[in-house]
Amino acid sequence: MRKDLLKEFVLEFLKRSFNEISGDYSMSGTRRMQAPGNLRSGFSTMGSRSSILSDQEIEDQFKNQEEESLPKAALCLLTKGKKVLAVSRGKDFLDLNMPGGTVESGEEPIVAAKRELFEETGLKAAEIYPIYSKVNNGWLVSVFRVPTYTGSLRGSSEGKPSWEDPEVLSNGTYGNYFEEMIESLKIQFED
Repeated sequence: MRKDLLKEFVLEFLKRSFNEISGDYSMSGTRRMQAPGNLRSGFSTMGSRSSILSDQEIEDQFKNQEEESLPKAALCLLTKGKKVLAVSRGKDFLDLNMPGGTVESGEEPIVAAKRELFEETGLKAAEIYPIYSKVNNGWLVSVFRVPTYTGSLRGSSEGKPSWEDPEVLSNGTYGNYFEEMIESLKIQFED
């Protein structure tokens, strides 16, 4: 019940603008009409001060809302010993990235990751889980770890897959993103 009230409160909060301040500032029973200190809320509140979101919670809500509106991409990280699976970008065989691509409208990122992996490499993820997500160049990019897979490696019109040293991905178009991910996750490439 409390979760439903909190959800309703958050939804109502997000509908209103911080700049709209109206109503009277008097208190009536347990109902507060924009009492001083609650001016940011933009609407009446019920209950105690603890029902008001903290600044951090508000910031998190807006960040999540902003990220939801961004275009999305999904990538797959596959390793084999000290090598990572890389796919050339089109006909540029020197510009390599992890297999992946755009998340289609209405598609979940994990589904897009599986689809892109198969389309670009011929491999099917037997096991897959999310490991990293960050906004990069206006896109919300999610990376999925694929520790086990089936199928045989093959190329496609989108590029040629190959097992490469991780440094090769650092030199590609999205090298900074790859390096940040590796550093953040403290990934070690083993034999």
